[in-house]
Amino acid sequence: MSGIAARLAKAHPDTNTNWSIRLSPLQETMVENIRPALFVLLGAVGLVLLIACANVANLLLSRLAAREREVAVRTALGAGRGRLIRQFLTESTLLSLAGGLLGAGLAALGTPLLLALFGNRIPRAAEVGVDTTVLAFTLGLSLATGLLFGLLPALHASNPNLQSTLRDGAKGAGDRRGRRTRSALVFAEVALAMILLISAGLLIRSLRALQNVQPGFRSDHALSVQVALPDTTYGTEEKQAAFYRDLLPRLAALPGVQNAAAGYPLPLSGDRMRLAFQAEGQPAEVTDLPRANMAFVSPTYFSTLGIPLRQGRAFDGRDSIGGDKVAVINRSLAEKIWPGQSVLGRRFSFDVPVDEKSDWFRVVGVVGDVHHSELKEESGNQAYLPIFQSPNSEAALVIRTAVNPAGLAAAVARIVREVDPALPVAHVKTLDALLYDSVAEPRAQTFLLSLLAALALVLSAVGIYGVLSYSVAERTREIGLRMALGAGAGQILRQLLREGLGIVLAGTVAGLLGAFFLARVLASLLYGVTPRDPWTFVGVPLVLLAVALFATWIPARRATRVEPVVALRYE
Repeated sequence: MSGIAARLAKAHPDTNTNWSIRLSPLQETMVENIRPALFVLLGAVGLVLLIACANVANLLLSRLAAREREVAVRTALGAGRGRLIRQFLTESTLLSLAGGLLGAGLAALGTPLLLALFGNRIPRAAEVGVDTTVLAFTLGLSLATGLLFGLLPALHASNPNLQSTLRDGAKGAGDRRGRRTRSALVFAEVALAMILLISAGLLIRSLRALQNVQPGFRSDHALSVQVALPDTTYGTEEKQAAFYRDLLPRLAALPGVQNAAAGYPLPLSGDRMRLAFQAEGQPAEVTDLPRANMAFVSPTYFSTLGIPLRQGRAFDGRDSIGGDKVAVINRSLAEKIWPGQSVLGRRFSFDVPVDEKSDWFRVVGVVGDVHHSELKEESGNQAYLPIFQSPNSEAALVIRTAVNPAGLAAAVARIVREVDPALPVAHVKTLDALLYDSVAEPRAQTFLLSLLAALALVLSAVGIYGVLSYSVAERTREIGLRMALGAGAGQILRQLLREGLGIVLAGTVAGLLGAFFLARVLASLLYGVTPRDPWTFVGVPLVLLAVALFATWIPARRATRVEPVVALRYE
């Protein structure tokens, strides 16, 4: 392709000099913007899976600890360790497969809902669904997690101390090794949940900052409709300009309409025309030229969208085909190219390189900055050309109303058909909806990651509750004995809370350290907030500690109500 470009430049120096070709894989081009978010969400799902597996491993450890006497008896009667491990792995794998099957069913039901909410900003969304590949992946992952996280409880339970287990009874053993293992799993759960919660907190603060950005135009009470003029009917600039001159007054005359305009491309619509910009009297190498977005607009465009005029004038009836070519630029472009100077009357060209045949546009006005591509991007350089002088075959009709703009969609389509019965209208949307859709991608990322973080928080709370509940159950005799010897309920409560919250605090600190180093991965997804935002790193641990305190307090409080006489009889 580079060779073809060089030969074209040699054969057509007037049009192809300094033009080159850059190749990129189609898949990367299509998923370029959403790829980082998908990897972040995939990592978040993996963390939730690890937390769930840690919970299951804890459950199996507790369950098998309660079956120590059964396992000891079976071992004493000749059951080999390998046979016991196979039995326990079978139980954990069946549990994991049942969860995977349920998850696949929920995914099949939930995917259409997610695509309906966020699919307009997801590349190739029509191809997303639960297919045989997803089912095979789910089956393999379920088997792997069932075997991997069932192995630790199986190895632990298949090697009992026969003498102490058969002597102490069914529920009296609960050795220290099992207790340490369960505490370590809770520690890991809390740490992983903290990383997810910090990530979700950063995205929530970023989304709030993004939604507070002023787009530079008024989106309320405005309707946009897309039209495209076919070359067969509107093959000349005169015909295209005549169409807009005929249509816009009719739209403005509709009941409830305050103003009507035409422009292309609309801000935040996803379309963009970006060209090299050469200012008169400022020679520069082609590779060093600034670039500017270009838009074709009608004279009423700025007043209809509420874009403020800073200097000079807007377009008017003088700016038509055959007249002096004019342009309006935004404040950012004026300050970058002519800093501290008067820009009115200055000329520039989009033809690169500039020669005697180039079109020069004279600046007649300066308007405020508008976010054209994304709210998270700076407004950048923008030049507006009059659509009656430099027509464009594609345009968006913008109608500002005093009533509900969506109710005028049918009337606008009728007016377009009156001007040209063969011309369809498309992409009928209010500017509020356009603005809302412009943050659909970060909103979807924040929603999904927050959902996963909330699930991780619930799973962690369940894990904390489960471990402490089991600890209280296996220590019922000890608690009853201590209370019979004079220990008060408050003393027992404080000790159990100290044990439970000690694990939580350790996990919280580890999670904060992990989030501190991993937050850089989110940097490309954030706006208006740093990856190590202090408010997030202070507020999220407080939330986690509050939830953990509640999950710890319930079983600890129940332990203080143990009757000493009943507890001493407990086996």
